[in-house]
Parts: sequence; C-alpha cells; structure tokens
Amino acid sequence: MAIEDFMNGALRECAAGNYSVAMACICTVVDSLGKAEFGGRTRSRCLAFLDRYLDIITTVGFGGAIRANPGARLNVSDPMDPNKTKNVTEVVYDILRSSLIHEADLPFNVQFTQEAFFGKRDGNFLIPINFFYALFFASIASPSMAQKFIVNDIQVTWRGAPCPVNQLMGDTVAVRSFLSL
Repeated sequence: MAIEDFMNGALRECAAGNYSVAMACICTVVDSLGKAEFGGRTRSRCLAFLDRYLDIITTVGFGGAIRANPGARLNVSDPMDPNKTKNVTEVVYDILRSSLIHEADLPFNVQFTQEAFFGKRDGNFLIPINFFYALFFASIASPSMAQKFIVNDIQVTWRGAPCPVNQLMGDTVAVRSFLSL
C-alpha cells in the first residue's frame, strides 16, 4: 500500500466514525513520514516527527485552545495514570500509536470524544477526535508528501473552511498558513 492509501483509508474510517481504525491508519502514516524525514528507530523517529509539527498537532488536537511550538514540551495528563503528566508527543506515540498498532485497541479506559476535552471523566480518559485531524494536518505538511495526491471525496475542514488537501500536500508553510499559525 502507498502512504496515500493509508491517508484515504484514515479519512474514510474517521468519516464512518471508526476512530480507532482511523487513528491507527494515520499513525502508520506518521511512522512512515518519520522514517522518511529522520530515519532511525521507530520511537525516536515518530517523536521527532511529532515534535517537528507540534504547533500543528497541538493547535488542531486541542481545537485551537493550546499551541505549543516545535521543540517545546507540553505536558498533559497521562491517560494511564491521570495523577501524572506526560509530554503530549509521548501520549500520541505511547497511547495512540503503540496501543492501536501493537494491541489493535486503545487501553481499556481510553476513549475518543467529539468534544474538545482531554482528560478523565466518569472513569474514562477522553481524547478528542481532533487528534486524528492533528496528525492528518501534520502529515500533509511533511515535505515527504510533495507530489502525493489523495483521491478522496471526503471534505476536510478547519474552522468552517474547506481544506484544499492536495494543494497543501508537502508544503509545511502553506499548511501552517491555512491553520493560521
């Protein structure tokens, strides 16, 4: 499969409400792009990729409420132990990517929510579905996506504006401009 196939699959699954499958697909894209941009071992390259696009990931992932610049450290509640904090890039890697790819499921208490809420509520740890879109936008911002094309009729929007995904593909500056970063 080509990376574009994983992106198309991720968009289809997200639109169908299959958020765990969508997140697993987009995490595979992140891993592939991390390998292309940084090489090396899986964890280090994924964390480096997430760090490079941290402003995109935090702005979109938290619905515009929080923005951390690349190279910064943003500690958030640890889904596995809400009494502790963890860097948001590690939450994405350890909880979302690793659990979904290696366990084919999220940890028992972690769920996606439509709300822009990140944290513990009613015994569950909620992660906004926006984190899918955060990784999607980070992926299309990667220069490794230049000359790639997504054939998908699913409209991606940000703050009510349609996203010209294929026109932004591989152009980090244009993606950040579209997101007003």
